[in-house]
Amino acid sequence: MLLENFFPIFKSGISLVILEIILFFILIKYWKFIYLKFFNINLQINIQAIHSDITPRLGGVIIYFCFCLSYLLDKNYLIFKFSLTLFPLIFLSLFEDLYQNIKPSYRLINSILTSFIFLIYFNEPFPNIEIPYLDIIFNNYYFMLIFLALCISGITNGMNILDGSNGSASFTAISILICLFYFFSKNNNFIFSNVIILIIIFLSIFILFNFPVGKIFLGDAGAYFLGFILACLTIILFHSYPKYPSWGAILILFYPAIEVIFSYSRKILTNKNPFKPDRQHLHLLIYDYLIKKGFSKHKSNNLVAIILLPIYSIGPIVFAFFYNSINYVMLSIIFLIFLYISIYFFFNKK
Repeated sequence: MLLENFFPIFKSGISLVILEIILFFILIKYWKFIYLKFFNINLQINIQAIHSDITPRLGGVIIYFCFCLSYLLDKNYLIFKFSLTLFPLIFLSLFEDLYQNIKPSYRLINSILTSFIFLIYFNEPFPNIEIPYLDIIFNNYYFMLIFLALCISGITNGMNILDGSNGSASFTAISILICLFYFFSKNNNFIFSNVIILIIIFLSIFILFNFPVGKIFLGDAGAYFLGFILACLTIILFHSYPKYPSWGAILILFYPAIEVIFSYSRKILTNKNPFKPDRQHLHLLIYDYLIKKGFSKHKSNNLVAIILLPIYSIGPIVFAFFYNSINYVMLSIIFLIFLYISIYFFFNKK
């Protein structure tokens, strides 16, 4: 019975997977020619860049394109809503991936506006946030609308920060998606489960070309696509099933959440522009440390995602096993914050 519910998405996904693979091969093969002819810019303008080759940053655009096409085959209304809502964000991100000249503040504003569009367009009740004595304020509709829009935008930008080394953003997204799939399928919600499976399939194909070979990158469009959908699916999960403690959302989305919060806080406390990129993000510190230790650029790039495995996997795993215990959830959040800060300062001093 379970397989019958998932069969349609596998059936419709096969042709799209073949299309995705073909598009990846074509883009990888001809990108250098296309880039030098139409989009030739100075590769060194990005201070966070750890790649020197001319490599396409359009992996996310292809994933989004195949995701949109999947609606024609599966007629899943959720795919249509996500595709339509995401279009402004993907459109602006595409220009950043091609020209790398869109200001971070413009991208942030765009992600916030897109988040508002999603929350209003979906027209679903918001999840309750369990904070003693502040429940009345936090669970006010208009406050929650603003708060959740900022949360979605934060996770969206957090995923974009992670997309600096091969596999980091993709593996983080996979771990979160598997956790979300577990809870939706556990509650027999196959509409959402099927969409998650589809994204996992598309993302897994991308990983084959990205890790460890580094032939194509997600780009801003891909990172924003994943971050936005992960945040939105998490919100939907906790409003659909209030039996799960909403603090679990922090566990599920821990890595992109802590990365964006820590990054903005760090820059503000050191009197730096929070919108200006730097090389003080955790994955870049690990990369620079490995380079100093004599590892090659390619090997260092790939080792980053492996070293970060505890940071992006523990949260979703713990919540999947201990979602019934708010004490375990809270203790796990505290532990992960301590773990992140410890790893950060360890590599920052090297």
